[in-house]
Amino acid sequence: MKTTLRNTTSCLAALAFAVLSVNVSLADEEGFKPLFDGKSLDGWKVSENQDSFKIEDGAIVAHGPRAHAFYTGEVNGAKFKNFELRLEAMTRKNSNGGVFFHTEYQEKGWPRGYEIQVNNTQGDPQKTGGLYATVKNLEPFEDDKWMEMVIRVENGVITSTVNGKKLVEYKSEGEKQTPPRRRRDRPPGPRCGQQGLLQKHPHQGAGLKANEAESVESMKRPRKREIVREKRL
Repeated sequence: MKTTLRNTTSCLAALAFAVLSVNVSLADEEGFKPLFDGKSLDGWKVSENQDSFKIEDGAIVAHGPRAHAFYTGEVNGAKFKNFELRLEAMTRKNSNGGVFFHTEYQEKGWPRGYEIQVNNTQGDPQKTGGLYATVKNLEPFEDDKWMEMVIRVENGVITSTVNGKKLVEYKSEGEKQTPPRRRRDRPPGPRCGQQGLLQKHPHQGAGLKANEAESVESMKRPRKREIVREKRL
């Protein structure tokens, strides 16, 4: 199966989709910067299986064995703490992918960090827009249609919206909060506190996931806007 993502800009360090396609155009929203040029994977670094990600019709498409595409481009030095990410994603039948944030590049295995699920008809009951293993969405959207996704992190509060419907509003508990493991071979996730990720070496990256040979997902128009906290006098 195949997943497609369209032109989006967001505070995203490593995005990961099981099968994914992403179309990206220049962002026209004020303050947003594109993370994808619509033509190549310049600014992205793929782990494990390079061929699982490709560009089709201006979108990043994830289709193949497990792999993760981490954003390593110039926008904010590829580090996103407080941010808003907007993108368009599409799944094909039985596809399962996701968008990771507050993560960092790794050669293999499941990334640390938080994941917003992208899955409508694959067997996993956790569906598109949920914060994986933390705030679950059990109601699927439709395959073969572009979904407008907005992921926002501000001062430890994570929100996720799909097609204008808010599915997640989650406030972490500082250093005590560690997202649950989603796979037996996946290391514990980083902790996201009021200032963002709290670890010895804070990770602020973003990425896309491809994890099943039959899964196809697409993403386009990923774009990011940094949220700057106001200073108190």
